[in-house]
Amino acid sequence: MGWNRVVVSTCDELVSDETDTEKRFYFVHSYYISCAREEDVILTCHHGHDFVAGFHRENIWGLQFHPEKSHRFGMEVFRRFLEV
Repeated sequence: MGWNRVVVSTCDELVSDETDTEKRFYFVHSYYISCAREEDVILTCHHGHDFVAGFHRENIWGLQFHPEKSHRFGMEVFRRFLEV
């Protein structure tokens, strides 16, 4: 819970894979999803262990963090979502 750095696992419409900026998002919950298909994972995070922070499959996206509480990083996710 709190601010954590995420790593882009797979290029996706919602997240940029730019390496020049560290992406930090605000997490509120202590649970996370376990993806059956590794190719669906778009973001990972490490907090005690690695876990899925975001996934995308067909027309469904799931994010473990709260973009609305994540300042400029969250606003970028919202902007990209609206473009899709």
